[in-house]
Amino acid sequence: MSDVLGWFFAITALGALLTLGSLILHAVPRILATLALITTLAAIAAAIPH
Repeated sequence: MSDVLGWFFAITALGALLTLGSLILHAVPRILATLALITTLAAIAAAIPH
């Protein structure tokens, strides 16, 4: 019985890690796009004479 529980926990943990990993991978392009946007806006703001 303990073997079954061990496998269950191992599979559950693996599934959680995979889900977390895919969420992070999906978030990366969004984060990069946001950083690029902020950088672009900062460059434009710096180029405008104050």
